[in-house]
Amino acid sequence: MPDSLYPDLSTRERNAYSVQRLLAGMLDKKKQTGIEFEISDSIAKNMKRTGFFMPSSMLGRAYPGGGTAPAQTYSPAAPYVASTTGAALVGQEFAPGGFIAALRGKSRVLQLGATVLPGLVGNVAIPRLGTGAAAAWISPEGSDITESEASAMDQVRMTPKTVAGYAQATRQFIVSISPEAEAFLMRDLARGVAQAIDIAAIAGTGSNGQPLGILGTSGIGTVALGTNGGPITLAALEALEETVTAANVDTDDMAYLTTPAIVKEMRGLVDSANRPVWSYFPDPTGKPGRAPGALNGLPVARSTNVPSGLTKGTGTGLSAVLFGNWPDLLIGEWGVIELATNPYGAGFSSGGLELRVMATVDIAPRHPVSFAAITDAS
Repeated sequence: MPDSLYPDLSTRERNAYSVQRLLAGMLDKKKQTGIEFEISDSIAKNMKRTGFFMPSSMLGRAYPGGGTAPAQTYSPAAPYVASTTGAALVGQEFAPGGFIAALRGKSRVLQLGATVLPGLVGNVAIPRLGTGAAAAWISPEGSDITESEASAMDQVRMTPKTVAGYAQATRQFIVSISPEAEAFLMRDLARGVAQAIDIAAIAGTGSNGQPLGILGTSGIGTVALGTNGGPITLAALEALEETVTAANVDTDDMAYLTTPAIVKEMRGLVDSANRPVWSYFPDPTGKPGRAPGALNGLPVARSTNVPSGLTKGTGTGLSAVLFGNWPDLLIGEWGVIELATNPYGAGFSSGGLELRVMATVDIAPRHPVSFAAITDAS
């Protein structure tokens, strides 16, 4: 992040940061002390704005309850909504790891290697070279070098887009929360925004404040299965791979991303000699990895964030399959999470708090040809 935006924090200060204390101070001005409000005031001053702010990087720090939340950013997809009163966490004995998190689709885009650009300020234009300069052999010896210049220069443009989340919490949750519940709250926020960024990166519409996702980007490769869609085939998947590699995109970071149902079908595919083409990726630590296996030696990740209700002709309930070089997907982050409260909302009579969370990012592929998709798999 730019030094002018965030104060320089030590590891101890970062670990001491508490969203609980920030929320408690937002409820009661007398409690607006400590590092949380020093950081918020510093950001507000540098941004020349008023309100309460926290660095988005706080969602990725280590927590008192153990473990680390995913280091993700907010995304302008559908708003993240958490509607819990927190009453079940107050005045009881509970196990530190016993909180029940919301069920969410697996967030895979960042795990597959998408490139995060933190600390952006204003609109961003990244120069892009369409065709590089070519090298040529010199013959005979002593001849002049053949001139060759780079061409088709353009720009990848990224503009701030804002997502708003909404949550409710009781006063008891805010003032009586344990360190473990603090970790629970932060992890849930991180998971929520990670899911939002996945949804936008995969299928953002580019309208109504959303960024444009891969599936809507002009210039990506496409492979069709049929007039009304059709079952996934090995030939179609190999055509996806060929579409990308033929554009001179061939790296160790290429991978598939699709729905759990299509992954199930992939596991049954065989080659012309009736040999399975699926292979499993066992993790020696016993923890789930970014992908449950591979097809043709390339990782296959699954998530319910990938569209599975698409239509084509008379076909319905069709799924998307994406393939590409994931580091070529850029996720720009303007880096500040803005918090605002409405103490006079639905929980006013019981001392509760309505909380609005806002953050700003944008998404763009470095090269559209780095990706290809099937959108009619049944």
